[in-house]
Amino acid sequence: TQHVTIEVREGGICLLDRCEISKSSVQGVVLYRGGVSVTMLGCKVLDCGSFLKTGAVMVSCGKAVIKDCVLENSRGDGLVVQDEDGTAHVDMSGCAIYKSAGNACVMYGGSGVLTDNNVQENCVGIGVHASHGSKLLSRRVSFVRNTIS
Repeated sequence: TQHVTIEVREGGICLLDRCEISKSSVQGVVLYRGGVSVTMLGCKVLDCGSFLKTGAVMVSCGKAVIKDCVLENSRGDGLVVQDEDGTAHVDMSGCAIYKSAGNACVMYGGSGVLTDNNVQENCVGIGVHASHGSKLLSRRVSFVRNTIS
């Protein structure tokens, strides 16, 4: 078992097209340390994270475009945006986030547009936090036509 399956950092650009990522002990996909970009198309990220604050996809900087993907059975959170440098942004559409033990999606800063996603059977649906610890965060998130149950 790998700790992190895909890590993109320091200016990296990555396209994941119809990939299946499973059983990472920490995160399936991580964007980390400045200037990165990840596009995920039709991917499945399954059974990732072995403890809290882990899960399917973690965005701490850069831009993530996630379309028509499935994030399922995360033992932590499905999608985590934890903005470390003021650049974290997510565009997510047509995805399914199922059965996360934590949040389906949680945002500590950053920005994003989440459209036409199906969010079901998670411990917590969506979390948007204006601050993280003592750090004040002031970015914008839009949720459009998502099904949350």
